[in-house]
Amino acid sequence: QYRWQVKGLCDSAGTNTSNWTSSIYFTTLTPAPVCDAPTGLSASPGVSNATLSWVGVVGAVQYELRKKALGGSWGISSFTTNTSKTVSGLTAGTTYEWEVRTICTGNNNSSWSAGTFTIAGPCTTPQNPNEQNITSNSADLVCDAVPGAVSYKFKYRRNGGPMNVNTVSTNSLAISGLTAGSLYKWKVRSYCDAAGLNGSPFTSWQYFYTLSNIRITAGNDALSENLNIYPNPTRGTFNIHFISDEIDDFEISIVDAFGKIITTEEKKAFVGEYIKQLDLSEYPRGIYMVQIKTNDSFVSKRVVLQ
Repeated sequence: QYRWQVKGLCDSAGTNTSNWTSSIYFTTLTPAPVCDAPTGLSASPGVSNATLSWVGVVGAVQYELRKKALGGSWGISSFTTNTSKTVSGLTAGTTYEWEVRTICTGNNNSSWSAGTFTIAGPCTTPQNPNEQNITSNSADLVCDAVPGAVSYKFKYRRNGGPMNVNTVSTNSLAISGLTAGSLYKWKVRSYCDAAGLNGSPFTSWQYFYTLSNIRITAGNDALSENLNIYPNPTRGTFNIHFISDEIDDFEISIVDAFGKIITTEEKKAFVGEYIKQLDLSEYPRGIYMVQIKTNDSFVSKRVVLQ
């Protein structure tokens, strides 16, 4: 509280003056409480909406929120007494700016706190599905990562068996407990939101054989039955696998549809497990033959290059 008076001066010497007025009193205003800006901003985008959150401020009466597409103009503000709000009507494939500020008592507002979020476009189907590290009872299913994907759903089954479904956060799935020498098929799709609403179509079915536990002997009909070529069909890369229990000379060749040898390999006095990965991705699509010759047998199996 302050007190003040005033009187008039009628000469420069200050000798001819009036009397003081009576005292006047006034009180200065109480300082407004500090109104802090919100912190800890986060956004959880959906398909066409987003939930925006922040840390609450002590003394807040409510919060003012506004948003705009990146580079656009601010829309009409909305208000809430909560520390989160869901905004809707958003456009896929668009990045948004958003701001929130605290409104305290006496229309005392804080500064704006800013953040951004992106509404993903339609989730796309994973590309280049493939199998790796195939054994008699396990395999790794892989595909290219999808931009914006937060999870992947894999489905796989042994031919004629029950379906297995796994949802993982990465673009690969290690599966085990498989049956040796069996045909499996699998497919995968991607999801670009946590709720699982923005999902891609599945890939087409992919096929592979697990390795056989049956050992083969050169010169025996079992060589043809147990020679393992996978994946088949292939988009380029495939594996040749067999096991020989007896020492023998092997010649392994790849031949195109016109009988031209693409590649050949000789294994002299070979015994044990043979596994080799080949890549025909630079060759025309079509049917190729895998031919294996020993001292007293010949096996030919086809592989389809898609």
